Amino acid sequence: MKDENSDNIYSKWLNNELSEDVIKSLEESGELDALRDIITEVDTWGTPEIKSDYKSLKLKIDAKKRKGKIISLYQKLSIAASIILIIGLGIGVLTSESETTYVSNFGEIKTITFPDGTQAVLNGNSTLSFVEDDWKQNRIVKLNGQAYFDINLKGDFEVQINGGSIKVLGTKFDVLTYENYNIVKCFEGVVGVNTIKINDTISIGEGIDSKNHPFQVLENQPNWMSDYTKFSDAKLIEVIGALSLKFDVKIDYRNVKIENKKFTGQFSNSDQGLALKMVFKPLGIMYTLKDNIVLLK
Repeated sequence: MKDENSDNIYSKWLNNELSEDVIKSLEESGELDALRDIITEVDTWGTPEIKSDYKSLKLKIDAKKRKGKIISLYQKLSIAASIILIIGLGIGVLTSESETTYVSNFGEIKTITFPDGTQAVLNGNSTLSFVEDDWKQNRIVKLNGQAYFDINLKGDFEVQINGGSIKVLGTKFDVLTYENYNIVKCFEGVVGVNTIKINDTISIGEGIDSKNHPFQVLENQPNWMSDYTKFSDAKLIEVIGALSLKFDVKIDYRNVKIENKKFTGQFSNSDQGLALKMVFKPLGIMYTLKDNIVLLK
């Protein structure tokens, strides 16, 4: 069996897509026994320490030779990794047979290049996923958090968010989705926004939120990609959402009526303590920080 086809064959075996002849060939070579051993091993894993599991798995692999032939360590770990993804182990880039998912850490900015060369810039504490194999037919991504998209090729492009979607033909736009609040800003071209409350289009220099409130976009690109995140007459919920992407904190605002509060100013993208002061002190909002929870008073 050629190495260049092995990953595809193992993937098909996991999905019961192999013919009887190929299965018979795997049985005779001993590779199928080794694969079954890996499945059994992975099924026993909980939430392990990576180093200890690697050693354990390596010892088992070294001991399992079948008729003088053994699947390579790389292939075994690749198969095990694909199974781990199904049970939810989070890493920077998760790849399964159907979906590729990018995950950013708090405060991290990550550039993603799609199969057609178009790009997205992912803000911190955000997740973006898409089906790579189906990209030519369906350019659809799922977003949780915030991302800036630069779509410069013709054809439909859709961003699915909590409660709706954004559709474009060729443009530059920014999307923030936080809890039940979404906000879209258009920097170039035209964007179609479709949610429960919105079925509208916005063009360059325009923005809209999930409450169907339009506003002007004064900047040329998202400023969260620089040293400071800036706001002009922004709703406080947007600012809180932006803070949650840059820093590992949960902001509890249940004791403060934030619906009508607006914020004009900026906060540091690198200093958590300074950022909290820059936002809440001008608004006269007191707060305490304990165990990564910011309680507004």
